[in-house]
Amino acid sequence: MADFWIKLEKNTPDKPEIFEMAEILAIDPDAVLGKLIRVWCWVDSNSSDGHIKSVTPVLIDRLTMSQGFADAMTSVGWLEENSIPNFTRHLGESAKKRAKDSERKRMSRTTSDECPKKSVTESGLDKSRVDKIKNTCQESKIPLCPHEKIIDLYHKVLPELQGVNKALWKGSKREKDLSARWKQNEEFRKGEFWDWFFKNVRTSNHHMGGSEGGWKADLGWLIKKDNFVKLVEKFSS
Repeated sequence: MADFWIKLEKNTPDKPEIFEMAEILAIDPDAVLGKLIRVWCWVDSNSSDGHIKSVTPVLIDRLTMSQGFADAMTSVGWLEENSIPNFTRHLGESAKKRAKDSERKRMSRTTSDECPKKSVTESGLDKSRVDKIKNTCQESKIPLCPHEKIIDLYHKVLPELQGVNKALWKGSKREKDLSARWKQNEEFRKGEFWDWFFKNVRTSNHHMGGSEGGWKADLGWLIKKDNFVKLVEKFSS
Protein backbone atom coordinates (compact mmCIF):
# COMPACT_ATOMS: atom_id res chain seq x y z
CA MET A 1 0.00 0.00 0.00
CA ALA A 2 1.28 3.47 -0.84
CA ASP A 3 1.57 6.63 1.22
CA PHE A 4 -1.18 9.22 1.76
CA TRP A 5 -0.08 11.46 -1.10
CA ILE A 6 0.75 11.21 -4.79
CA LYS A 7 3.42 12.97 -6.84
CA LEU A 8 2.00 15.50 -9.31
CA GLU A 9 4.16 17.57 -11.64
CA LYS A 10 3.38 21.29 -11.91
CA ASN A 11 3.07 21.09 -15.69
CA THR A 12 0.55 18.23 -15.64
CA PRO A 13 -2.50 20.52 -16.10
CA ASP A 14 -0.97 21.80 -19.36
CA LYS A 15 0.08 18.47 -20.88
CA PRO A 16 -1.24 17.81 -24.42
CA GLU A 17 -2.80 14.56 -23.19
CA ILE A 18 -5.06 16.51 -20.82
CA PHE A 19 -6.40 18.69 -23.63
CA GLU A 20 -6.77 15.70 -25.96
CA MET A 21 -8.84 13.84 -23.37
CA ALA A 22 -10.94 16.98 -22.76
CA GLU A 23 -11.71 17.16 -26.45
CA ILE A 24 -12.60 13.44 -26.63
CA LEU A 25 -14.88 13.66 -23.59
CA ALA A 26 -16.19 17.15 -24.34
CA ILE A 27 -15.46 18.34 -20.79
CA ASP A 28 -13.23 21.01 -19.23
CA PRO A 29 -9.48 20.19 -19.01
CA ASP A 30 -9.52 20.91 -15.26
CA ALA A 31 -12.32 18.36 -14.88
CA VAL A 32 -10.15 15.83 -16.73
CA LEU A 33 -7.26 16.48 -14.32
CA GLY A 34 -9.53 16.08 -11.29
CA LYS A 35 -10.85 12.74 -12.54
CA LEU A 36 -7.34 11.55 -13.38
CA ILE A 37 -6.22 12.36 -9.84
CA ARG A 38 -9.09 10.24 -8.56
CA VAL A 39 -7.93 7.33 -10.76
CA TRP A 40 -4.27 7.73 -9.81
CA CYS A 41 -5.09 7.93 -6.09
CA TRP A 42 -7.21 4.78 -6.30
CA VAL A 43 -4.52 2.81 -8.13
CA ASP A 44 -1.79 4.16 -5.83
CA SER A 45 -3.77 2.95 -2.81
CA ASN A 46 -4.50 -0.48 -4.25
CA SER A 47 -1.37 -1.46 -6.12
CA SER A 48 2.38 -1.47 -5.60
CA ASP A 49 3.27 -1.61 -9.30
CA GLY A 50 0.29 -0.10 -11.10
CA HIS A 51 -1.05 -3.46 -12.23
CA ILE A 52 -4.49 -4.57 -11.00
CA LYS A 53 -6.49 -7.31 -12.68
CA SER A 54 -9.76 -5.66 -11.68
CA VAL A 55 -8.92 -2.33 -13.34
CA THR A 56 -11.43 -2.43 -16.18
CA PRO A 57 -12.83 0.37 -18.33
CA VAL A 58 -16.15 -0.07 -16.55
CA LEU A 59 -14.51 0.40 -13.12
CA ILE A 60 -12.63 3.53 -14.22
CA ASP A 61 -15.73 5.03 -15.82
CA ARG A 62 -17.65 4.36 -12.62
CA LEU A 63 -14.81 5.72 -10.47
CA THR A 64 -14.67 8.97 -12.45
CA MET A 65 -18.42 9.10 -13.11
CA SER A 66 -17.60 9.77 -16.75
CA GLN A 67 -18.64 7.46 -19.60
CA GLY A 68 -15.70 6.71 -21.90
CA PHE A 69 -13.03 8.05 -19.52
CA ALA A 70 -11.04 4.79 -19.61
CA ASP A 71 -11.06 4.77 -23.40
CA ALA A 72 -9.85 8.38 -23.44
CA MET A 73 -6.98 7.47 -21.08
CA THR A 74 -6.09 4.56 -23.35
CA SER A 75 -6.13 6.71 -26.47
CA VAL A 76 -3.50 9.10 -25.01
CA GLY A 77 -1.35 6.27 -23.64
CA TRP A 78 -2.14 6.75 -19.96
CA LEU A 79 -3.90 3.42 -19.55
CA GLU A 80 -2.98 -0.03 -20.77
CA GLU A 81 -4.72 -3.33 -20.17
CA ASN A 82 -5.10 -3.69 -16.38
CA SER A 83 -2.27 -1.24 -15.61
CA ILE A 84 -1.02 2.34 -15.48
CA PRO A 85 2.05 2.93 -17.72
CA ASN A 86 5.17 4.35 -16.02
CA PHE A 87 3.55 3.78 -12.62
CA THR A 88 6.85 3.50 -10.73
CA ARG A 89 8.08 6.78 -12.24
CA HIS A 90 5.23 8.88 -10.89
CA LEU A 91 3.32 6.79 -8.31
CA GLY A 92 4.06 4.22 -5.60
CA GLU A 93 6.64 4.17 -2.82
CA SER A 94 9.74 4.28 -5.06
CA ALA A 95 8.55 7.42 -6.87
CA LYS A 96 7.75 9.12 -3.58
CA LYS A 97 11.10 8.15 -2.10
CA ARG A 98 12.86 9.70 -5.10
CA ALA A 99 10.74 12.84 -4.75
CA LYS A 100 11.55 13.12 -1.02
CA ASP A 101 15.26 12.48 -1.64
CA SER A 102 15.28 15.13 -4.35
CA GLU A 103 13.61 17.66 -2.03
CA ARG A 104 16.11 16.89 0.76
CA LYS A 105 19.00 17.46 -1.65
CA ARG A 106 17.44 20.71 -2.86
CA MET A 107 17.04 21.95 0.72
CA SER A 108 20.62 20.94 1.48
CA ARG A 109 21.86 22.92 -1.53
CA THR A 110 19.76 25.92 -0.48
CA THR A 111 21.23 25.86 3.03
CA SER A 112 24.71 25.51 1.62
CA ASP A 113 24.16 28.37 -0.82
CA GLU A 114 22.78 30.63 1.93
CA CYS A 115 26.01 30.19 3.93
CA PRO A 116 28.63 30.78 1.21
CA LYS A 117 32.18 29.61 1.79
CA LYS A 118 33.56 31.27 -1.34
CA SER A 119 35.02 34.74 -1.47
CA VAL A 120 32.98 37.69 -2.68
CA THR A 121 34.73 37.62 -6.05
CA GLU A 122 34.20 33.86 -6.50
CA SER A 123 30.54 33.93 -5.50
CA GLY A 124 29.73 36.92 -7.66
CA LEU A 125 27.59 38.42 -4.89
CA ASP A 126 27.67 41.97 -3.65
CA LYS A 127 29.91 42.26 -0.56
CA SER A 128 27.13 43.74 1.59
CA ARG A 129 24.86 40.86 0.58
CA VAL A 130 27.55 38.29 1.47
CA ASP A 131 28.21 39.97 4.83
CA LYS A 132 24.49 39.96 5.61
CA ILE A 133 24.19 36.25 4.75
CA LYS A 134 27.28 35.39 6.80
CA ASN A 135 25.97 37.32 9.80
CA THR A 136 22.65 35.50 9.51
CA CYS A 137 24.41 32.14 9.37
CA GLN A 138 26.56 32.99 12.37
CA GLU A 139 23.56 34.17 14.39
CA SER A 140 21.69 30.96 13.58
CA LYS A 141 24.42 29.04 15.43
CA ILE A 142 24.06 31.15 18.61
CA PRO A 143 21.77 29.55 21.23
CA LEU A 144 18.63 31.47 22.15
CA CYS A 145 18.95 34.00 24.93
CA PRO A 146 17.64 32.53 28.23
CA HIS A 147 15.62 35.61 29.15
CA GLU A 148 13.87 34.08 32.15
CA LYS A 149 17.09 32.82 33.73
CA ILE A 150 18.77 36.20 33.40
CA ILE A 151 15.70 37.99 34.78
CA ASP A 152 15.54 35.56 37.72
CA LEU A 153 19.23 36.17 38.42
CA TYR A 154 18.65 39.92 38.29
CA HIS A 155 15.83 39.58 40.85
CA LYS A 156 17.99 37.38 43.07
CA VAL A 157 21.10 39.58 43.09
CA LEU A 158 19.37 42.98 42.94
CA PRO A 159 16.07 42.66 44.82
CA GLU A 160 16.19 46.36 45.76
CA LEU A 161 15.87 47.45 42.13
CA GLN A 162 12.62 47.56 40.20
CA GLY A 163 11.36 44.09 39.39
CA VAL A 164 10.49 42.81 35.91
CA ASN A 165 6.96 41.81 34.97
CA LYS A 166 7.66 38.81 32.74
CA ALA A 167 4.21 39.04 31.16
CA LEU A 168 5.18 42.44 29.73
CA TRP A 169 8.69 41.42 28.71
CA LYS A 170 8.00 39.48 25.51
CA GLY A 171 7.96 41.70 22.44
CA SER A 172 9.25 44.71 24.36
CA LYS A 173 12.34 46.78 23.55
CA ARG A 174 13.96 45.38 26.69
CA GLU A 175 13.65 41.87 25.28
CA LYS A 176 15.33 42.99 22.04
CA ASP A 177 18.08 44.78 23.97
CA LEU A 178 18.86 41.72 26.08
CA SER A 179 18.93 39.49 23.00
CA ALA A 180 21.33 41.95 21.35
CA ARG A 181 23.65 41.95 24.37
CA TRP A 182 23.53 38.14 24.39
CA LYS A 183 24.61 37.98 20.74
CA GLN A 184 27.16 40.77 21.11
CA ASN A 185 29.94 38.69 22.58
CA GLU A 186 30.56 35.04 23.43
CA GLU A 187 31.49 36.07 26.98
CA PHE A 188 28.04 37.59 27.45
CA ARG A 189 26.46 34.19 26.74
CA LYS A 190 27.76 32.73 30.00
CA GLY A 191 25.75 32.56 33.20
CA GLU A 192 28.82 33.51 35.22
CA PHE A 193 29.09 36.79 33.35
CA TRP A 194 25.60 37.93 34.30
CA ASP A 195 26.18 36.93 37.91
CA TRP A 196 29.40 38.98 37.86
CA PHE A 197 27.67 41.90 36.12
CA PHE A 198 24.74 42.13 38.54
CA LYS A 199 26.98 41.75 41.60
CA ASN A 200 29.12 44.65 40.36
CA VAL A 201 26.00 46.77 39.85
CA ARG A 202 25.18 46.05 43.47
CA THR A 203 28.48 47.62 44.56
CA SER A 204 27.65 50.87 42.72
CA ASN A 205 26.08 53.34 45.14
CA HIS A 206 24.79 55.49 42.28
CA HIS A 207 22.96 52.69 40.49
CA MET A 208 21.50 51.36 43.74
CA GLY A 209 19.79 54.66 44.57
CA GLY A 210 22.41 56.21 46.82
CA SER A 211 22.80 59.40 44.83
CA GLU A 212 20.92 62.63 45.38
CA GLY A 213 17.35 62.26 44.18
CA GLY A 214 17.29 58.55 44.89
CA TRP A 215 17.38 57.42 41.24
CA LYS A 216 17.85 53.67 40.77
CA ALA A 217 18.78 51.69 37.69
CA ASP A 218 16.57 48.87 36.44
CA LEU A 219 17.20 45.95 34.12
CA GLY A 220 15.95 47.83 31.05
CA TRP A 221 18.42 50.66 31.72
CA LEU A 222 21.30 48.32 32.48
CA ILE A 223 21.05 46.42 29.19
CA LYS A 224 20.79 49.43 26.86
CA LYS A 225 23.83 49.25 24.61
CA ASP A 226 25.69 52.40 25.68
CA ASN A 227 24.92 51.94 29.39
CA PHE A 228 25.88 48.27 29.27
CA VAL A 229 29.20 48.87 27.48
CA LYS A 230 30.20 51.67 29.91
CA LEU A 231 29.35 49.52 32.93
CA VAL A 232 31.23 46.46 31.66
CA GLU A 233 34.29 48.63 30.94
CA LYS A 234 34.01 50.25 34.37
CA PHE A 235 33.64 46.95 36.22
CA SER A 236 36.52 45.39 34.25
CA SER A 237 39.02 48.16 34.94
